[in-house]
Formats: sequence, structure tokens, C-alpha cells
Amino acid sequence: MPTEKPFTGLKEAGEHIKGLHEEANHLHELYRGLEALAAHRVMVGIPASAKSRKEGKINNATLLFIHEHGSPAQGIPPRPSLNPGVRDSHREWGEHLKEAAKAAMEGNEKKMMQSFHKAGLVAATAVKKKIVAGIDPPLKPATIAARRRRHPSRKAASEADVTPLVDTAQMLNSITYAVEKNGRVVAKATKEPKE
Repeated sequence: MPTEKPFTGLKEAGEHIKGLHEEANHLHELYRGLEALAAHRVMVGIPASAKSRKEGKINNATLLFIHEHGSPAQGIPPRPSLNPGVRDSHREWGEHLKEAAKAAMEGNEKKMMQSFHKAGLVAATAVKKKIVAGIDPPLKPATIAARRRRHPSRKAASEADVTPLVDTAQMLNSITYAVEKNGRVVAKATKEPKE
């Protein structure tokens, strides 16, 4: 049983078609926003292309991976920082991703990208804070002694003052984020996203 009244004239039919056309345009804009949103992702960590460390053959991305998962062959225990840091800050960066989704639905790509930058900055900062706060297990006395030999000007009052994963801070300072679109970096970290 039809619930709508049949059209009584061309004017009503024209207005109905106009309304359908506007709904179709809105759905098309919504689809484009979803497509733009789905094509992007925020990556947090150390790019493999980042320049190598001053004193070694290993780059910072590889070093972070080793520390994240450990290396039994080298006697290095896992000290996860990347995944826990990102996970611990999920509420804050999640709000920025919600903003990005809303901006995408509104067709505002500039605001969407700003929100992606904010999310990346929050997550990268959280990883750095996690490392600086200290990650268990503590360093072995032999590792601390080796650090003191390499850096005699540093005077730690006790072994508790020596932070695992922070020696020269090269790895720590390499932690960043990038925004990718369809697997290609389209935007690198900024200090403060522009409004």
C-alpha cells in the first residue's frame, strides 16, 4: 500500500526530482569523503630512510626494532616503547582521527590533513615520553659502565638515573610520524599543525 500521495502536477514532480538530485549529490560527497579518509593513514616510528647513526652501521629504525622485540643472540631484552606509547595515547590521537573523519565527510581535506598531523604528533610524543620515563628491565651494570666510559662527562648519581634506550638520544630524536596516502608519504611531521 503506497503511503505517499501520487504527484498531482509537474511542479511537484520537479521538486521531488530536485530533492532526489540533492540527496544523490550529498551521497556522492559522503562517498568522496570516505574514499579520501580510507586512502590515508598515519604512521608513527622511525622511517627506514632516516639517516644512519653517527657511530655505527645500523640505522635508528633497525635499532628501535631490536629494542622493541629484543635480541636474545645479543643479550638484549625486549623493551617495547613504540606500541605501548601509541596505545597509551589512543584517546587523545583518537579524538584527532575523529576530527579527520568529520572533516573528510564535510569535504574539507585541509582540515582532515591537519587532524592527521595532530594525531601523529600526539602519538610520536607519547612514544618519546614512554622511552624517557624508563622502560624495564633496567640496564645491566656492564652496560652502564660502558656508557660511562663512552661519556665520561655524564655523572649519574645511581644506576636508576641511567635510562634504558637513551644513550646518545639519536634514536629517540628520530621518532616521528608521516601521513601516507595509498602507501606513499604525502606529508611528514610538523612541529605544530597549522589551523
